[in-house]
Amino acid sequence: MDFLITVGIRTHWATVGEVADALAALPETLMVETVAGRCDIEVVAALQDQTQLNNFLTKTIPSIAGVFEQSPGLCLEVIKFESNRVPFAS
Repeated sequence: MDFLITVGIRTHWATVGEVADALAALPETLMVETVAGRCDIEVVAALQDQTQLNNFLTKTIPSIAGVFEQSPGLCLEVIKFESNRVPFAS
């Protein structure tokens, strides 16, 4: 069983860039982006099973210095995903 999740992350005392870099270094993450809005960072991650999902949300993310809060969302159905296209790339 595979899980695709999105996680909105709010940072506390560390800079957004430091937290984003730490998240990007994780093998589970497919995309890490800084955003404007309620969260500072959004992450898309792929997890292989329930144990890996649980560890990612309860141990891996909370262990990163500067993470204040997370809002995970489990992907139920992928409607569109274009991995070979980067808009506005020159």
